[in-house]
Amino acid sequence: GAALPLQESALATRRRVLGEEHPTTLASMDTMGDLLRRQGKLAEAERYEREVMETRRRVLGEEHPDTMEAIHDMAAQLEKQGNWNDAELYYREVLEKRRRTLGEEHPETLSTLNSLGYTLTLQGKSDQAEPVLREALEKFRRVFGQEHPETLIALDNLAGALESQGKLAEAESYCREALEKRRRVLGEEHPHTLISINNMGVNLDVQGNLTEAEPYYREALDKFRRVLGDEHHETLMCIGNLGVLLRQQGQLAEAEPYYREALETRRRVLGEEHPNTLMSINNMGALLRDQGKLAEAEPYHIEALEKYRRVLGE
Repeated sequence: GAALPLQESALATRRRVLGEEHPTTLASMDTMGDLLRRQGKLAEAERYEREVMETRRRVLGEEHPDTMEAIHDMAAQLEKQGNWNDAELYYREVLEKRRRTLGEEHPETLSTLNSLGYTLTLQGKSDQAEPVLREALEKFRRVFGQEHPETLIALDNLAGALESQGKLAEAESYCREALEKRRRVLGEEHPHTLISINNMGVNLDVQGNLTEAEPYYREALDKFRRVLGDEHHETLMCIGNLGVLLRQQGQLAEAEPYYREALETRRRVLGEEHPNTLMSINNMGALLRDQGKLAEAEPYHIEALEKYRRVLGE
């Protein structure tokens, strides 16, 4: 929290002294967007990221490295907000520019390839994501080596795309490899290790190994709360996962506080119409219905349906 006022006053000074289009002012705006995004203030962050991107396009040109970085950041920003279609378009634009200007195996080209594959998976286009992520993984292994953090992100993303297509055994082997390497290379409490612990739980859960999945979820959640805090989107994902697992095991009363926490926090942090909030509203209704609390469940189902119609169309 302390960094924000300092950054705001630095930015104000730079705008005044150097002007709106000075590289230092733009770098400062970029930092501001990044800071707001990390604090979960997504709509505010987007304003800064968009201004940086549009100004760099105008001042530096379409293919300047800083412009390409700004387009990539804009895509990452939209992805975090759940606006996956627009994120995909920006990632495709920057990928094409980076392939052409930096080459096929440049770290920044690979980073964009990886991000594009992840966004396609989020949109449910995992059949399109798989070849993109296989290419990314193969090149990361060659360029960065087997245990580099970027290689492990690619490994993880490919596992997710395979999982979405029901290729669960192959996904599990990638999940295990990523987790084992992250524990060793990054340590037990690195955010990427925690994502891997959660992903291992998801994979086992989807395969129906609920008893095996549960300790992974509990370990991930305990560490997410400690390392990233209660309101971080990864913590919320894990709270949701554990709730669903308990419901699947028939432990409905034990599942309920997890469902309520995930929903209340998502409404507050992500907003009423974020895809994850909508999923939480729907899940809450389903849990109450399973408990036989039909009158209590109904308003959640009505709210979810109405918001899905508005956000996704008929």
